[in-house]
Amino acid sequence: MLGVNDEMMIMKEEIFGPFLPIKPYREIEEVVAYVNSHDRPLAFYPFTNDKRLAQRRITEVLSGSVGVNEAIVQVEGSTTCRSAASARAGWDTTMATRAS
Repeated sequence: MLGVNDEMMIMKEEIFGPFLPIKPYREIEEVVAYVNSHDRPLAFYPFTNDKRLAQRRITEVLSGSVGVNEAIVQVEGSTTCRSAASARAGWDTTMATRAS
């Protein structure tokens, strides 16, 4: 979906369907700032051949789980995946303890 804005329902709710809102940007820092200024996403999927860039983005973007250059495989095979709700609440379900 092109031309989306933060007031649209597609940008306010979790997406469980064949929809992909597209937001343009000029600098990658805009993306990191935008993502980190909202509720944590369920997952983060950076696609890049630059391993250092991927690691930097993983460090900068706080999400429930991460899959570099993959999406479906990461979700199927993850045993340490946290839900966004758990992450927002401060629970680290990989250790079953309250994150401090």
